[in-house]
Amino acid sequence: MTNKKLEKGLLNVLQGLKETRRNMEQKADLKTWSDISVPISIKDALARLSKDELSEIRKRLDLKGVIHLKKGELVELLSMKIPGLLEKICMNIDLDRYNLVKEIIRNGGSFAAPKLEAHQLDYLRTSGFIFIGTFEGKKILVMPEEILKNPLIQENDKEIRSICRRNSEFIIKYSSK
Repeated sequence: MTNKKLEKGLLNVLQGLKETRRNMEQKADLKTWSDISVPISIKDALARLSKDELSEIRKRLDLKGVIHLKKGELVELLSMKIPGLLEKICMNIDLDRYNLVKEIIRNGGSFAAPKLEAHQLDYLRTSGFIFIGTFEGKKILVMPEEILKNPLIQENDKEIRSICRRNSEFIIKYSSK
């Protein structure tokens, strides 16, 4: 086999791999931005997710002893636990994410999704209180009604903002080392 034939063969393989990757990314994008209802309950928002995605939320919330649950049981458990863990969730977000939460609240529970990187979408997807999807052809972020109406979100703005600011400063300080 000549070098030209080998080179052409390798370029064809590379092109095929690029096309496969593009197709996989498109498929993942369609799943990420699947249709979502607005307003939405926490149970309905969680039911849209896969068992693996629900397990990621469970891990992030540090819920132990429930790894054996089926998807429906996990949806039930998380829909009961998340509103009670909202303070813990808010204590672990930075100021950018908090401002995003406030924007969603100001817009009545949904907000046109800003340009976000994959890791930011993953964070939101596993937060348990902000969900992503498509509504009327637009990519949006949605907060379930139970979270939106939670007094913690509505009444403790200064305290939560202060903690989120501290978290942001901590991230900046330790990410630059």
